[in-house]
Amino acid sequence: MKEGINRSGDPILQIEDLSINFGGVQALLGFTTSVFQGEIRGIIGPNGAGKTTFFNLLSRFYKPSRGKILFDHQDVLGCKPHQILALGISRTFQRSELFNSMTALENVLMGLHIYEKAGLMSAAIQFKRMKEEERHSREKAEKILEMLELQELRDVLVNALPFGQQRLLDIGRAIVSHPRLLLLDEPAAGMPYAGKAKLAQILLQIREQFKLTILLVEHDMKMVMNISDRLTVLNYGRIIAEGGPAEVRNNSAVIEAYLGKRKG
Repeated sequence: MKEGINRSGDPILQIEDLSINFGGVQALLGFTTSVFQGEIRGIIGPNGAGKTTFFNLLSRFYKPSRGKILFDHQDVLGCKPHQILALGISRTFQRSELFNSMTALENVLMGLHIYEKAGLMSAAIQFKRMKEEERHSREKAEKILEMLELQELRDVLVNALPFGQQRLLDIGRAIVSHPRLLLLDEPAAGMPYAGKAKLAQILLQIREQFKLTILLVEHDMKMVMNISDRLTVLNYGRIIAEGGPAEVRNNSAVIEAYLGKRKG
């Protein structure tokens, strides 16, 4: 058990029999698991296995056909997407959702304004009316940029930043509001090796500093194995294995389904 993870109490996230289908295609079936405070849980599997579908259900973008999601004993399925944010659940997406015409600092500040019910576009308009006295928000955003080693780029427009720095900035915007649960959907996608190594260290750092619980969908097996406390493996919408990295790495069902070959 890694430091900061308490599995003696109740899980922070409990999921029971979560299922959804699209036009007769079963995208997720019987997804059941528990995640504890401070855990980094890797969610892995082949393309189309149901990983992002799970995130979209948890974020309330999709409505499940059945199942239960409890976050800190609260019913998530009774919430709307903006209420999920208010509960303390934040996420990034496979494709960056940054505002290209804004600076790095402005984008991180937007993470403090996406709780408005009207959505991101309303928040963008509201941001333009921000007054100079909002120093507290600016200080929080500055600290996030410093942690991500992006402080020197605070005034640079997002569309001028390299892809890897945009991915880090996306994470910065997601954590500036100090969520309790962070959903990361392929944060290392398109990053060079050095960028992935830096990202792994940053995820471990923000987990400790902000007491975060992290769900990580990622295809880079080396990175996800190195930083995850436990892994959940999906194939065709079903969980086929769950456990520590060493246990999952040597699981015959995972080797066959995920790697496409049998052990031995």
